[in-house]
Amino acid sequence: MMTPQIILSSILIISGYLVKKHPNLIAGYNTMSESEKEKVDITNLSSFLKRILVGLGVYFFILS
Repeated sequence: MMTPQIILSSILIISGYLVKKHPNLIAGYNTMSESEKEKVDITNLSSFLKRILVGLGVYFFILS
């Protein structure tokens, strides 16, 4: 019964670390032109998304 929750938690946590390491995984960022990418603070954006995804993964794991 807990298998789907554990799988979802793992996917979210892994996605968080992947987004931090490879910011091109962020939807819309990879299709931006170079001039648009220069306007985005990708370090803070990827850190924020990592915290959100890892937090959700931990939350779903605790919830199960």
